[in-house]
Amino acid sequence: MHSVKPLSIVRDPASGSGQGATDLSDEQLMILAASGNKDAFGRLARRYFGRIANYSAKYTGDVDGAEALAQEIFLRVWEARARWRPDRPFRVFLFTVARNSSKNAVRDRQRRLRKMPFAGSGADDLARVAEFL
Repeated sequence: MHSVKPLSIVRDPASGSGQGATDLSDEQLMILAASGNKDAFGRLARRYFGRIANYSAKYTGDVDGAEALAQEIFLRVWEARARWRPDRPFRVFLFTVARNSSKNAVRDRQRRLRKMPFAGSGADDLARVAEFL
């Protein structure tokens, strides 16, 4: 397996190592997001976007599609916010969604490759496969 270069994503300045009085934990932000607070969810997304994009790139091997997959992951987290349990760490919930979404992306790519109209092993076939990726 080849190594994947980390993506350079802008981090949320409020998520630095300093803990100010106004800093909220991931769980506190997710409680607010679960009640529909989009600003709180946006802060979580900014805090974790780079890590999720890098995780997805490593899992799928698709650096180019990692940011799009990360956006999809955060959309799924937003849609599933009511199922998050406040007694569980938010990171576990987030990375579970990321793992499942990344697995689905790999599976879907494999299905697309199997449905291609050519199945030979010649160099011409490999060039045509590259066109689909």
